[in-house]
Amino acid sequence: MQETTTSDDSQEAESKFSLSLIVLVIVGLIVVGAVLFGITPDRDAAISRKITGLGTEIVDLEPALVNENPGYVGHQVCRECHATRVTDFEETRHHLACCTPDQQPMPEAFARKMVFSPERIKAAQFEMSGSEGTFQQRVLVGGVAREDSPIGLIYGSQGMADEIYFSWNDNRLVELPVAWLGPQQQWGLQVFADPHHQLDFSRQGTTRCLECHNTWFEHVKGTGNEYRPQSFLMGVSCERCHGPAQDHVAYHRNNPAVKTAKAIVHPGKLPRDRQIDVCGQCHTNAMDRYTPLFSFRPGDKLADHFRVHQDPKFDTSSVADQVGTMRKSECFVNSKMTCITCHNPHKKSKPAEVAKQSCAQCHKNEQCGEHDKLPAEVRLKCVDCHMPRFNRVAVAFETEDHPYTFPMQPRQHRIGVYPAAGQEVLLTWYLQRKPDAASPEKVAELSSSLGEHWLKKAASYRKEYRFRATIAALREAQRFAPSAEIVEQIKEASETQTRINAGYFTANNLAGKQQYAAAVEVLSELLKLNPESARVHARLGTLFAVLGERNRSTQHLLAVAQYDPNNPSGYNMLGWTAYLRGDHEEAIDAFREADAIFPSTQHINFRWGLALLALQRWEEAVERFRIVLEIDPNHSEACIACSQALRQQKKASEALPYVRRADQLTGHKDIDVLISLAETYEENYLTQKALETTRQALEIAATQRPVLAPQLRETIKRLESRAP
Repeated sequence: MQETTTSDDSQEAESKFSLSLIVLVIVGLIVVGAVLFGITPDRDAAISRKITGLGTEIVDLEPALVNENPGYVGHQVCRECHATRVTDFEETRHHLACCTPDQQPMPEAFARKMVFSPERIKAAQFEMSGSEGTFQQRVLVGGVAREDSPIGLIYGSQGMADEIYFSWNDNRLVELPVAWLGPQQQWGLQVFADPHHQLDFSRQGTTRCLECHNTWFEHVKGTGNEYRPQSFLMGVSCERCHGPAQDHVAYHRNNPAVKTAKAIVHPGKLPRDRQIDVCGQCHTNAMDRYTPLFSFRPGDKLADHFRVHQDPKFDTSSVADQVGTMRKSECFVNSKMTCITCHNPHKKSKPAEVAKQSCAQCHKNEQCGEHDKLPAEVRLKCVDCHMPRFNRVAVAFETEDHPYTFPMQPRQHRIGVYPAAGQEVLLTWYLQRKPDAASPEKVAELSSSLGEHWLKKAASYRKEYRFRATIAALREAQRFAPSAEIVEQIKEASETQTRINAGYFTANNLAGKQQYAAAVEVLSELLKLNPESARVHARLGTLFAVLGERNRSTQHLLAVAQYDPNNPSGYNMLGWTAYLRGDHEEAIDAFREADAIFPSTQHINFRWGLALLALQRWEEAVERFRIVLEIDPNHSEACIACSQALRQQKKASEALPYVRRADQLTGHKDIDVLISLAETYEENYLTQKALETTRQALEIAATQRPVLAPQLRETIKRLESRAP
């Protein structure tokens, strides 16, 4: 539904458009080592040492397949010493950031077994039902139940905004398409995929989202979305702010008389910036990791762990970025305020009331420029005037009333002067008080002014092709100064956004059928509606690359980062196409740019490593492949590539664990990996192992690659002459 694209979206699209190219390169990478890399064992050395099969000691790789728990114990353990604080904390929304259906009241609409029929999906309906801790979403196609999805986890909001539901599919989390919108008291649909060409309406969960909604969990490395469900410490609890408590708990259990806290972080005693960084883990645009999952510790510098998105536009940010906007406030710059100036992380509170008291520490009411013009009852509405709520349009749902509904209305944390907000506060006061002679005129004046303000905003957004922001602004204008003309403008903006979304899905579907020219035509029409769409430029650039139109491809791929500095797909594809045509230096430059935008990702680093291999920059290539294997220990292509680069450096003993791992991952049935393994054994003077592996390769060659059989037989004869 959203026009903006994530890095995961870009990666998925590239895999669709260039899968055949990737397969060709991987096959080329792991062909017989003697052919591709020119590697042959030092035969003279082998003979002179009279090898009998006793060579290098074999030490296999033992990678951690899941992220290891650094000592998280869960907030219930904290209750031993901090019972009152834990009880208070369990009333907070942080505690329910992620929970199970039995942990919070579910919407009454579930008990009514309601069926939701979104306008844009004609082929299906969604039925929500349940009670007593068991709830589900069901997809109905033609009135017949197609699948049931039991709700396992909830991103809870206690009715404040949207409640997102997840279902477990084995050990994978699936985000369900229908959410409950608390403010609207309605069901809302998120369109994750093309509703006209497939009937799987869910999408995979992401580790980054889950990381912000939970204290800790085990994630299976190399997978985008596989977990150990029993490991979840749900919600944002004590240890996300104080650090893993295992050592702290152990010390104080053994030393109950010691009252000074040991082996734990007190965030309130951290320097100001580090204290704010604790909140910034989730309340800023820190979207892409430099370091592994859950590596950040209270007291660390956030920028050492995450790349903060460069996104000044509220309508393309998937988070509210309270920390980023707060830092731009004069109140922040000219004071010592932090997040906890207004927010109590330990108990349920009303931040707006606390903020009003905090404002009074630096500002007297009389200092407000509007003080004398305002009624006495309005003069204390500091937060409503200077931190107004806004529609977070990046999070949108289709309801029965509107194709684009925005349930999230966070407060603006860039504390400032917002004349329209002040006018709305005053208008609300006039509408709520008893009418008098002055009220109707004042209400009309304020309503007209606010209507004009939002119409101007809408026109400005429309010129920037920000259609959802346009829709939201027009709805505000309609709220204050309703007219048939505004209704038509809302309809036009909604239809334009829908055409863009539908066209994008259609182009993907055509490209999947290899109808590249037709897909290009559809995407070119979309650029007429929004010439600054980074995701459309990314698709077009990739398609033109497939069609062999290099100049047009480059033009569109360079435009991706121009219009969205957080989208690496343009540089990534530029690097890949440069690699395929043999411009390896150019490829490396492009991959470096992509990595700067979206750091520590396996697909970018793997391609980067391939380019370094081609330039015989062996050490640098090994560095890239090791990054890949840290992210995904089961990446067999990275294992074999790393081993080849090490062999080129005459580091056969270091190469052996990697090629053995590749053989293990390919089930001992990949002939190219087996040949490389045999060569590496021989380089390590493990002649008997080399002989056994070559014989195994010969058995497979008989059915898969007969052309290799003569060469393998010759190798077996030579090895047999040396074997004990």
